[in-house]
Amino acid sequence: MRVTRTLIVLGIAALAMQGCAQAELIILTNATAGPIRVRYTVTTFRTDANQPERCAPRVWPPQERPTPTNNQWPASEWRTADAKLDAATCEAEFVLAAGHSALVDRNGFCDDYKKDVDRNPALQPGFRHFALESGGRTFEWRGWDTAKQFRRNSQGDCIYRIS
Repeated sequence: MRVTRTLIVLGIAALAMQGCAQAELIILTNATAGPIRVRYTVTTFRTDANQPERCAPRVWPPQERPTPTNNQWPASEWRTADAKLDAATCEAEFVLAAGHSALVDRNGFCDDYKKDVDRNPALQPGFRHFALESGGRTFEWRGWDTAKQFRRNSQGDCIYRIS
């Protein structure tokens, strides 16, 4: 009986999602001449107080593709990035080639996050830690400072263009 209820609930959720708008993408774009090492840790959640925390990624593993010139991001053109994933620490690490983009989250937050947090102060950023390494330099952000790096475009996606 429990399995039947679960399947019914999942079926209703799937039908409801069919009418939903496309997910807002959180994209990192490498517009430099060289590769960039990307390392980030996603937030965690508990399903039960007696259970360990779990990673809360909406895109796991990260996806990548050549950067389009028209800002169109069809789902069919993304492929799984060659990433090291650590489920215990919720960390992902990969190298993003020059001229490529990485899809690192969906329906997360960008530079305009304050309007959402003002409505619901309990919201948490999608990334606990985010670091980029290139040419001997490292840039790191934590929490909401990471969201500030991603700018919302006219399609509603959040993009951080590294140039």
